[in-house]
Amino acid sequence: MDERPYPEPNSYRSEFYISMVRTALKALPFGAAADEATFGVLEALRQRRVETTLDEVADRVRALHGIAVTFSEELGNLVEASARGLARAVREETRARFRDLLINAAPLPPGDVAWEETLLVSHLLNQIDAPGLALLAALSKNRSNRSTVTAHPSVRVYIAEVSVAEARESPEALGAYHEISFSWPVVEEWMHRLGAMRLLGYKSIDARGGFASVYLRDLGLMLVRWAQREDESGE
Repeated sequence: MDERPYPEPNSYRSEFYISMVRTALKALPFGAAADEATFGVLEALRQRRVETTLDEVADRVRALHGIAVTFSEELGNLVEASARGLARAVREETRARFRDLLINAAPLPPGDVAWEETLLVSHLLNQIDAPGLALLAALSKNRSNRSTVTAHPSVRVYIAEVSVAEARESPEALGAYHEISFSWPVVEEWMHRLGAMRLLGYKSIDARGGFASVYLRDLGLMLVRWAQREDESGE
């Protein structure tokens, strides 16, 4: 990869920013013939979200590596693959996952086999809504990779491998946990979906509300590695 110092902002924007924005916007569902009255405001919001995110990618890569993001077909393909999900990412935590994927992928040299990983991660992100991403983020904070997910007294991911019954009977004695802001039926459904996607696994399910010995599978660990910046992941 041609790693050269950043040019002046105007020159830089003309090379990377404009090219990437054009690539992303071409992937969005509304074309030039869209009905302005129906789709105009929505399209403008989505375009702005894409542009803002690519701005952040450019600035973050500059801050981290001191180099320009060089234009490559692989990066263009990744931006295009991510564009629709990114444009529709109303929740900030969802948008951040696409942003972090692009930041992490940007320094890859053309032809690197890791580009295939990034495209797979983009495909997965396009299928996962905010509750699923919240679960993956919470599980990733447990270095032992064995957690307990419970419905009571609130929806929580405990950083401990205990039975759901223990978590229900003595919740405050179990130490650290991450609260999930979504309702239990939504979280429970996403636990099943993420399991079917081979992103996570669990040893048992409690009908009263919980999953025991929950862990990220290799595919889930790969997604977290590409779509979450270590310096912004909390613990």
